[in-house]
Amino acid sequence: MTIYPSLSALESFSLIQEVSANNLANINTNEFKSSRADLETGPQDQGVVVSQIIEDNSPGALIPEISLKEENSQVEQELTYVESSNTDLIQELTTELITETNFSANAKVLQTYDSMVGTLLDLFA
Repeated sequence: MTIYPSLSALESFSLIQEVSANNLANINTNEFKSSRADLETGPQDQGVVVSQIIEDNSPGALIPEISLKEENSQVEQELTYVESSNTDLIQELTTELITETNFSANAKVLQTYDSMVGTLLDLFA
């Protein structure tokens, strides 16, 4: 039994969590573009690895922003529109839940492997 598939999955799911956490941290940052991590089969068809991190270039919603402009010693308000973040909260929360479940399952595989090795060593001791 090899533990590489579970180890590579833990590493990959950790990276997916990091990307998603970054998206969530910047959800209120104007003009922020969210990213996603794609998985592929690992070496020798074992485990998974992150194949690429892709930035989503779709536009965010336009939101009004009031800026102050000074002209001739007078301050005037100017209404402009800026692009908000294109991060989708529901998608990110779903990604977080799925990734957490997959991470826990692979951690359990490693715990079981550790327990089996411990039992085997106890038999030989």
